[in-house]
Formats: sequence, structure tokens, C-alpha cells
Amino acid sequence: MAILSPGHSKCRRFLKGASGLLFLSLLSASCANDMEKIEFFGRKELPYQIIDSASVVRSSEGNLQMVMDAPHIEVYKNPENKTVCPQGVKVTFYDASGKKKAFLKGDYGISYDDRKMMEVQKNVVIIDYHTGDTSYLADLIFNQAEHRIYSQHPVKSVNGPRVTMGDGFESDENFTNPQILHQRGTVLIEE
Repeated sequence: MAILSPGHSKCRRFLKGASGLLFLSLLSASCANDMEKIEFFGRKELPYQIIDSASVVRSSEGNLQMVMDAPHIEVYKNPENKTVCPQGVKVTFYDASGKKKAFLKGDYGISYDDRKMMEVQKNVVIIDYHTGDTSYLADLIFNQAEHRIYSQHPVKSVNGPRVTMGDGFESDENFTNPQILHQRGTVLIEE
């Protein structure tokens, strides 16, 4: 085996080729990183504000009405004012005496601020502490202008051994009278 000196022509070609490959790989890595930046800043929607580990409390005349917890919130101004909870949301509702009335959770939440509409999607669960019902839904919409909460998709409600199925859900904004719409029947499950 021969040892090549830096002045040898084979060694110079190797070093020239290796440095060219190194330059190309650095250039392509730099371009990929720049392209990611361009794609991020070129998006149509960028959050105006980002909030992590948020708790929002709503009260009226000193009475606690609800507490919303979200691990991540993004606030958008363009093209529409909206607040997005891409990592899910949990909301606890309270009655006039300050006791827990209902609990709501979902894997994704969005509030259209100008339209006064909120929607919770994916694996939505509602627990009614007064009746003991636990309802499972695909989505749930809160229309603030109409003061109603509803879903037009299938719902399953469980209360002990009783399981009720239906094709929709409706309640007022305070969960005082939740109803399963178009009930398809109630099944009693023996334990």
C-alpha cells in the first residue's frame, strides 16, 4: 500500500472531490432549513398569539360559571378571528351554589370569535354530575347567539347499566336540560 502525499495528484483529486461533496451537503442542508422557514412564513395563517398551559375562568356577579383548561391555545386574527385549542380542551361548568354541574372534554377545540360559535371535536365526552350521565359524541357546537349547545351526530349516553343511543344532542348553554335527540332506544346491560 502506497502512502499518498498532499502534493500527489490522486490525493488532490480525492480531497477536491471530498470537499465538493461536503460543500454540496452543507448547501442542501442549508436550503432545506431555509425552505422550512419560507414555508412557515409563507403560510396563509400564522398565530397572532400562542398560550401554553392556559386556564380561563368565567364568572357572573361573583358566581363561578365555568373553568376552561387547555394545554395549548393559538389565537388568529387573519383571515378570521378565531381561537384554536389543537391539543384539546377541558371545561368544568358550575351551578349557582358553586358545585360542579357538568364536565366537557374534547381532543380539539375552536372558537370563531366574530360568529360567536365554539366547537369541540374528536372524542367529546360530557359528564352531567346531577344525573350521572356520561355522553360520548363526535362533536359539540356552542352557538352563543342562540344560547344553545348541540350536535347533529350520533351520541351514546351511559348511566350505570343503562345505555341510550341517539342521533343528536341539545342543551341550553348552562347544561340545565340536556337531551338526546331522535333516541333509538335504551339498553339495560346486566352486570
